[in-house]
Amino acid sequence: MAPFVTMLAIAAATPVQAQNDPQQWVTPDDYPASALRVDAEGVVRVIMSIDAAGNLAECQVAQSSGNADLDAVTCALLRKRAKFAPARDASGQPVASKVAQNFRWTLPREKLASHASRMTYSLNKEGHITGCKIAEVGAHDPAVTCSPQGIEFMAKMTLPNSLDHYSSIAIMLAMKVDDEASVNTLRSPGAEHKVLAQSVFTVAPTGMVTECVPMQASQVSGRPMNMCEGPIKVGKKEFEPFPQTQSRKLTVSFEMSAQPR
Repeated sequence: MAPFVTMLAIAAATPVQAQNDPQQWVTPDDYPASALRVDAEGVVRVIMSIDAAGNLAECQVAQSSGNADLDAVTCALLRKRAKFAPARDASGQPVASKVAQNFRWTLPREKLASHASRMTYSLNKEGHITGCKIAEVGAHDPAVTCSPQGIEFMAKMTLPNSLDHYSSIAIMLAMKVDDEASVNTLRSPGAEHKVLAQSVFTVAPTGMVTECVPMQASQVSGRPMNMCEGPIKVGKKEFEPFPQTQSRKLTVSFEMSAQPR
């Protein structure tokens, strides 16, 4: 979300001034979950009443973004964060005033690019996890963590041998754009390898996902791992627009590998 600001003090010789950065009043991290679910975007225009002490006395939506949650959150955040030096009249005395301000809410979208994350779990001789390390290619994903929960169970359901046969197991989530080969560097040569789930998404130059074709959907605990039913949704503008005139292919894979002792 990129706010753009138009501050207009009304009927004051010296207009009201912001005392902290208006770009920090409303940030992308403030996007309401309810608005994210319905892909809501838009511009909120508010009128703020600033008293003679510089306090925000009132915030009114003069022009709606089209989404009630975005409108409400905008004023709520301004009441919490916006700080002002009051307007002054011709004699230099602080006076109450009104300020008009616009905020543009734009859905946060990722750039369409190849990247992959691999979590490698070391195993002791009994086949239990003793440690983990993360390797990445492409953009860093702060959501990737070395959580071992469920990993041993998944490996037992997937691998042909018992876990004490292996020195390590690895889980990889890869997103490959077109024929980009950089994600291949995270695949371990000599390891037993299986693609648990893989789907190919078609992404239009607008960033809209127009199609998803499942290529692999293994059963885990009786349920297919269908990447077409994951966080990337057909019919949604999931990515930033790109300059090409042709749609691009995004291959999303969830893979497991194991290194024999």
